[in-house]
Amino acid sequence: MVKNQSTFEFNNIKGTLIGFRCPAYIQGIYAPGFHLHFISEDRQKGGHVLEANVADLTAQIGYLTQMHLLLPDNEATRTMDMSTK
Repeated sequence: MVKNQSTFEFNNIKGTLIGFRCPAYIQGIYAPGFHLHFISEDRQKGGHVLEANVADLTAQIGYLTQMHLLLPDNEATRTMDMSTK
């Protein structure tokens, strides 16, 4: 999936970077490691962050021990082939 995802490069842009880090033991439910997203100040550009260089940064860190996960419940997901090949 990652090799087919669209990528965009933004330079000299202000915005918000938000993300979370999942521990290794969550493998199989979610991808372990950091997962970051960006949204531009004007809310016109953004997406999943693969790499970033930042300046004039303000950081806030929170520690969470719970995650609420909602799964889609429809015909397509109920009949989806989830086998690993």
